[in-house]
Amino acid sequence: MTFALIATILSSFFSALMVIYDRLMITDCYQNKPDQAWFVSSLLGTTLGLLFTAVVWAGVYFFSDSNLFNLLSEIWYPYGLWMLLAGILSIQAMRHYFRTFIPEKNDADINETAISMWMAATPIFVLFVVVLINYSGLNIGIFTNLDQANISWLFILATILATVGIIGFERASSDDEAVFGRKIYFREIGYMLFHFVLYTLIIFSVTQELGKNYENLTLVSLALLPLYWLGFAYGLKLFLKSDFRKSFRENFANIKYFASPILIAEITGALLYFFMFIGLGDLDPTLANLIFAGHIIIVFILNLALKRLYASLLEKGIDTWRLFGFTMTLNSLPKNGTAHLSTEIFFLIVALLGIVIATNIVVVS
Repeated sequence: MTFALIATILSSFFSALMVIYDRLMITDCYQNKPDQAWFVSSLLGTTLGLLFTAVVWAGVYFFSDSNLFNLLSEIWYPYGLWMLLAGILSIQAMRHYFRTFIPEKNDADINETAISMWMAATPIFVLFVVVLINYSGLNIGIFTNLDQANISWLFILATILATVGIIGFERASSDDEAVFGRKIYFREIGYMLFHFVLYTLIIFSVTQELGKNYENLTLVSLALLPLYWLGFAYGLKLFLKSDFRKSFRENFANIKYFASPILIAEITGALLYFFMFIGLGDLDPTLANLIFAGHIIIVFILNLALKRLYASLLEKGIDTWRLFGFTMTLNSLPKNGTAHLSTEIFFLIVALLGIVIATNIVVVS
């Protein structure tokens, strides 16, 4: 569990970097075309993910007596197919995630704090589904092992406390009221959360089932990773559409210009899903998502720095800035004003308190 806990904390860190980085890249690099960002993430995410997995497999082979290839050959059917589905659900969630960065109105600013707010709320939806499945007797089939999840009342209260704190923190850090009443935005948020919750429960259920026969769930997760990454390649289906190929070719020179930042972004994203997958393999699903939700703390700090950069450049009359040596427009920066710091600190303390309580409950049990 210790390694899984560390992996989940790392996934939270890389998630924060991903949210900020994607917010910067979607405007200048992808020209507000989210499907192009999705395609590139699917292509590079799968490639980098398989590369990371190969390196880890080699390390396990040379520095331990475990053979992950033999383990995969034992469990790939049917569990590997479920992990393939989990990979498809993961990249599908990313499709809707990218779409939330596109404003519905030309004069509307992108509210990355609101996007992080909904991502941070994932634990409450995971917990709700777990409780619903267990108390309604629907924990059958792939969801048989959801009765292993922690649904004690103290854990539920800690989850609610953490989620309320996280959402309150996000709302306090945003002055943008335009997020309400946006039908397309909320539809994409709904789809994103649906896929997040479903792939979380599938990974947890499968690893718990395999845990009945295999003691080391981390090795089990590592063995199944290649199939998860193959599912991640589902986004490549876009290349079959002629209109997408045309649009991609038209913007390819721009994408090529930002090749280095894109690679950095995709390495960050691949590491996020790599560590999240490992964490879900040996942690309570709600706890894993609670820790993952802690990424909003880093998002807030980085976002605050970018807001100040925007205000400074605007005051000086400068309309471009540099990111890793590449020229970015002022429009790529967040423009939301800084909210009330005391309120933000209050909700941050509430969120951290809930996460600490939930973590202690699971670790002790």
